[in-house]
Amino acid sequence: MKRFFVSLFVCLFVCLFVCLFFSFSLFANEQNKPIQLRNAPITELTQWLSLVTGKSIVVSSSASGTLLTADIPSVSTVDLMVLLDHIAKSNNLVMLDYGEVVRIENNTNQLITVGALESVVYKFSNIQATKVLPLFQQAIKTPDTDKKFMEKFDDIKFQTPSASMLPNSNSILAITSPEVHEQLSGLRGALDSPIRQVLIEAIIMETDAGDGSSFGVDLSTALKQTGFTFTSNTLGSLSSGLGANFMYSSGGDIRALISATAKVKNTKILSTPTLLVMDREQGAISVGQNVPFLIAKEVTDAGKSITRIERKNVGVSLSVIPHILEDGTAILKINQESSSVTDSTIASDIVTNQRSIQTTVSVKSGQTIVLGGLVSEENRKSEDGVPVLKDVPLLGYLFKTESNNVVQRELTVMLKVQVF
Repeated sequence: MKRFFVSLFVCLFVCLFVCLFFSFSLFANEQNKPIQLRNAPITELTQWLSLVTGKSIVVSSSASGTLLTADIPSVSTVDLMVLLDHIAKSNNLVMLDYGEVVRIENNTNQLITVGALESVVYKFSNIQATKVLPLFQQAIKTPDTDKKFMEKFDDIKFQTPSASMLPNSNSILAITSPEVHEQLSGLRGALDSPIRQVLIEAIIMETDAGDGSSFGVDLSTALKQTGFTFTSNTLGSLSSGLGANFMYSSGGDIRALISATAKVKNTKILSTPTLLVMDREQGAISVGQNVPFLIAKEVTDAGKSITRIERKNVGVSLSVIPHILEDGTAILKINQESSSVTDSTIASDIVTNQRSIQTTVSVKSGQTIVLGGLVSEENRKSEDGVPVLKDVPLLGYLFKTESNNVVQRELTVMLKVQVF
């Protein structure tokens, strides 16, 4: 007999576990399952929401006969309660939220609906709903004829079409006519498409122009060895050294070119950024230092000296905004800046060199564009001599020498583009 009760207890325990498991699975499936209502009693919606949110939703007897038309996707539980509030308002009902208990009642204020309205939730997967909301609001804007009609009845409240955000699920709740919903569905289909991206691999390098022809030959050799192919005309302009404007290349290994360029005489690689940028969004990278600049020196009436400084970024920066066309061509809006602190002893404060490129170019996927010709000249004055004696008045110039060197540098930017 004891063995019988033990077996019975085990069977009951197993049955209870199986029931709980399937109940949990059913709840999980219901929570992720979208719902469609077509002239359905409001009690069907509240029963589903009560199951998903775990709240007790009570519908008053006067409101239980309300029929709803709505499309509700699988959204977060927070947005579901916001959704219920909007649907209630669109049907002249009031949602009273008491925490764990929610009550739906008739709205005692008089409400007239202009036209047959339906509530539909539009969920977006590839674009932020906040960017689409203004377009939806414009599409469901109340016609001027309806506004003039409603203005004649100040004592009556009218339910008008509306569009509002459900931010936790990247969705928009639209309450409008079936005809407008057809337009909104087409608008969502056009906007909510996968967004293409552009991979940009860049080399920003600076070359001492002391031997321009040698630089051109060495760089051209490095380009050929790493698989970059130019036409004879553009390659000839590059081989001439300074003054190249821009040129295109197809193919090539940008990583191998970085290694090869590092071996070119008198060439310094400033930066090798890689950016993955979404279509029509800005991608930027900046590498450098935050340098203090002297703004002003003041002396107070008490003889105290006050120095004012301002910090500015000095280094290399690259900013790109791509626009991808249907054929895979990328229109790139490029802004590249390079600045550095000079060794000049002429000024009492810091002196900087600054060069920038601002241009818009069209590049096919897989092509490399070279931007160059930014040549800077720096006059370097230096003084050398016998310590102490070179500072003697009148006779000091006999014990010191002054030199003036002109240094030329060219900034070259190479960008390889891949469209995905």
